[in-house]
Amino acid sequence: MEAVFEDVFAEYGNVDIVVTAAGTLRVKPIWEFTVDDWRSSMESHATHTVLAAAAASRRWRENSHQRGPASAKLINFTAATGLVGRPDLGVGHSAAKGAIAALTLELAHEMFPYNVCVNAVAAANVRGRMAQHVHACVPDAVDDFDAGSPEHPAALVSYLASDDASWITGQVFRVMGGLIGWYQPWQVVASLDKQQAWSLDDLRLGIRRLLGVYPEFKAIQGPHRAF
Repeated sequence: MEAVFEDVFAEYGNVDIVVTAAGTLRVKPIWEFTVDDWRSSMESHATHTVLAAAAASRRWRENSHQRGPASAKLINFTAATGLVGRPDLGVGHSAAKGAIAALTLELAHEMFPYNVCVNAVAAANVRGRMAQHVHACVPDAVDDFDAGSPEHPAALVSYLASDDASWITGQVFRVMGGLIGWYQPWQVVASLDKQQAWSLDDLRLGIRRLLGVYPEFKAIQGPHRAF
């Protein structure tokens, strides 16, 4: 991977856009999953992504002053299974895609000083070999609209790679046909601040209140629920 980027940057001086999209799929329940399955899933998805990202980022950091105001773009393909899980694609795929999403968020921070935008796209129900392999429900074209066409994620990637999207970084987007969504992964959506140690009895009540199990405890006070 390093040699590939070395040759490309040497020939063109700079690469403005890098898109990572790779991976295989081993669909097994956890009780059948082996270490080899894990390594294969992580290497084909996450490791290849991080190697490409690292090779590009090293060179973007070095040439950031020569690039001037023009931002470089790194766009990683992830999947919804890595953000919210699903019961039929296996832990390896979910963990690897989750790693890519986390990598995207971290690199957005690291590369911000060097004018590099880093985002991720989770494409769903796209017609292709992967969809056939997992028996995904890919809709047929209706009239002039083909919801399963790979043109939909391609259009989103093209926009994120454009100059107009230079203000967007550290984001994960979903695309499924004509639907475009915005993920806010792993945000604290509710909290309880007791301002002292929690006992098991406190937690028994507190967790219920945190999750909204008891309707009478749904009063919100600022960003925290009062204990």
